[in-house]
Amino acid sequence: MYINAVLSYLNGWKKLQGQHLDQEIRSLIINLNEDNFSQLSSAHFGPSIRYYSAKNLVKQLKFDATALGWQTRQKLYPGKRGKRYYTEIGAFKNRIAVDFIFHAGAYVESDLFIKFPVLFRDRKIEVGAVLVPMTSVAETMGSTIVSFEVIRQRIAELAPLSLKYPFVVIGLSGGKGKRSSKIDLWELTSELDQFLFDETGMALDEMRVNGEAANYDFKETPPESKKMAQEVCAFANFKGGGLILLGIDNAGNVKGILRSELDRIQLSITSAVTDICLPPPKIDFNVFDVPEQGDRCILVVKVNEIARKPCMVNNRVYVRMGASARPAGPDKVRQLVLGSD
Repeated sequence: MYINAVLSYLNGWKKLQGQHLDQEIRSLIINLNEDNFSQLSSAHFGPSIRYYSAKNLVKQLKFDATALGWQTRQKLYPGKRGKRYYTEIGAFKNRIAVDFIFHAGAYVESDLFIKFPVLFRDRKIEVGAVLVPMTSVAETMGSTIVSFEVIRQRIAELAPLSLKYPFVVIGLSGGKGKRSSKIDLWELTSELDQFLFDETGMALDEMRVNGEAANYDFKETPPESKKMAQEVCAFANFKGGGLILLGIDNAGNVKGILRSELDRIQLSITSAVTDICLPPPKIDFNVFDVPEQGDRCILVVKVNEIARKPCMVNNRVYVRMGASARPAGPDKVRQLVLGSD
């Protein structure tokens, strides 16, 4: 057998690769002896079909995982309710949880949306993974067995996902003919989404749903120098700073800015901050690709909170009020100076 496809969220597959556990999982599948959990149907009424026993398949997977140093049937205790309540993991190693699911779709959904999020919240795991059959295998196990393709479709329909942990769905195929074939990988999280998640706890889709907020702002095109300085100043006075996403319109739709203009825009922003903001806060530029538009990119300006407030533009203090930059009143300025904000 072999791994046919992988669905990854928040770079879950990449995290497995970082610990070389992807190779261990792959070797588990490749080394499976199909004769132990499958049989060929009678060929009297057509071509022979290989039927798989889910129970025996899982049994062999756990046996082989133990030989590689994985803990099988591992009990983890979420929350602070003591050892009376626990959840069981199929295989566990280096805070990576893997469940072998050859059941109805509800079992996969329970893992992805209930079990794994709770264990991640309680720092019991770093990545959750489920192993499911591809359609070609699922059809030989019974009508209630969910397939990788169905799970992928369901997850696509749920976008944007509000999950806050990395997960992987691994699709298993039968046969020996494609053991060395390349795995089809679908990463649900772009580099931009990963960056935004690290900075704000949200990917772009979720930010789009929520709209602009106090700690980030969408800009389809860069504003003129004075306006940009005011935006930067307001974020510098905001606790934790903020992000200005250039190339994204007010509704959160990706438009992109021309890569040919990138150097000029960065120089203009740097000059505006250095020449107009007092004191000038530290800013960082982060550039991300626009899918299928090689001539365009998204520029994210990260504005760091200034240590000694307030930051001013032309002797006026600007602060974030809701999703916009506004001049601060006397009371707000006093709060900034005294450090009570």
